[in-house]
Amino acid sequence: MVRLVANDSRSHFGLTVLLIVLGAILSIYWYIHVAVALSQQSPLTYRESPRTEQWAVVISFFGIKTIYTILTAIIIFALRHRREGDLVALRWSMISFFIGEAFCFVNVMAFHDNSVPMEHLHSLGMVLSIAFGIYALLEGVDARIIHYSDVGRCAFASMCDRCAKHVDVLCGLRRSFILMLPLLALAAAMPLYSSFRDTAYTTHVLGANHIYRHSIVHQVYELRYLPAAAIALFAACLLMVSLVERRSMPVSKILLAAASGAMTFSFFRLMLVASYIDNQVWFAVWEETLELLTILAIGGVLYLFRARLLAPDTPKGANDAAGSLSCT
Repeated sequence: MVRLVANDSRSHFGLTVLLIVLGAILSIYWYIHVAVALSQQSPLTYRESPRTEQWAVVISFFGIKTIYTILTAIIIFALRHRREGDLVALRWSMISFFIGEAFCFVNVMAFHDNSVPMEHLHSLGMVLSIAFGIYALLEGVDARIIHYSDVGRCAFASMCDRCAKHVDVLCGLRRSFILMLPLLALAAAMPLYSSFRDTAYTTHVLGANHIYRHSIVHQVYELRYLPAAAIALFAACLLMVSLVERRSMPVSKILLAAASGAMTFSFFRLMLVASYIDNQVWFAVWEETLELLTILAIGGVLYLFRARLLAPDTPKGANDAAGSLSCT
């Protein structure tokens, strides 16, 4: 089983690092280019926010954000010694999320939520966190449930007429991916046809003046750059799965996770922009709330299956030997 750790295939780890570095460089270049081209922003207007909305945004930022930041740190600490591929990827997902939220906190407290570079670094951390999280899910399902990468028959063997691991036939699961990847690439194109909304205003939040602006610069990155990157990565994954067969599975999982991370964050922001661009108090509140729910779900799964996932002395290769997850 190929895992995202030091003693596994270095080429796969190198591909992961390469995707992160190239993605960061290209997205930063994109931001700089677009920020210069769109330097003229709409003028600020003043809007009165109801008292309930003011308390909602304060509770979400100082309460909800604090809770999920602490929970994220606890998860990182709990996973600090894990060497299983899915848990290593999950740890990096939480680290990326923690760093991204740190940039968000600095942006609000030091730059009044009006710094383009800080918001970009926040978004980049979110994309990486989602990508690592999806890789952790793919690796965990493979190693602990399906066993597709094992030498023996996988969990889908009962659905196939003959197994490609033992007979020269096309793998049913592989053919499913060949069908699914073009559909995902088409779905990823949806944000490319959305409209931009440069709504900016200032309001008072419990006596303090606050600027709300989700500028065109950010929307171009979220609704144009990320969908295009996702489509390219889905295409690369399809090429690997179609041409290299089972040997491509470790690399394909990396490409699929990277594409899914870009697409998921793009759809997440598309939903928030479409729903709350005219009242960005709720944009912020629901973003923080959904992030808390995600961290609670991750922490809950780790706790429920802690006997297997967080056992102090899990032997090397336990992932491969585990036919199922046990809980207490």
